[in-house]
Amino acid sequence: MVLKRNEEIYQKILSGNTFRETAREFDIDRDELRKIFSEQNKINERKNSLKSIKLKQEQQNKEIYNKILSGKIIKELSQEYDMTPAHVIAIFYKMGGERVQITKNNKTFLYKEIYQRMESGKTLRAVALEYGLSHERIRQIYNEEKRLIKL
Repeated sequence: MVLKRNEEIYQKILSGNTFRETAREFDIDRDELRKIFSEQNKINERKNSLKSIKLKQEQQNKEIYNKILSGKIIKELSQEYDMTPAHVIAIFYKMGGERVQITKNNKTFLYKEIYQRMESGKTLRAVALEYGLSHERIRQIYNEEKRLIKL
């Protein structure tokens, strides 16, 4: 109720009503009215800021999705957008993409990334979710990389 009233006060002032007129209409002190206006202004600025951030994120996700479809490899995208390959893959899936094929170009990089995630303490299932693979496949990759490092 109060939030709705505060938004109504804010909109009236934005539409050209003076503080004095609005204060009389809502039967509140002008100082209280100024406080409400200031707080409501901050709330609206935050809402607009969040909308702007979300819009930029959606545009970036579309770019990543389209670049993957056009053949750009995940390693390059992860470096270009300063994010992990797992994040790039997750965005691709979120945007409706099908499973990413592990190719010769990105295999080594992805396998090392998976190994590092496992070494940092992530669980098999958590890493599997990030990469869209089974936890058993993650185990195989981890053991293979572990064996290669020992050589």
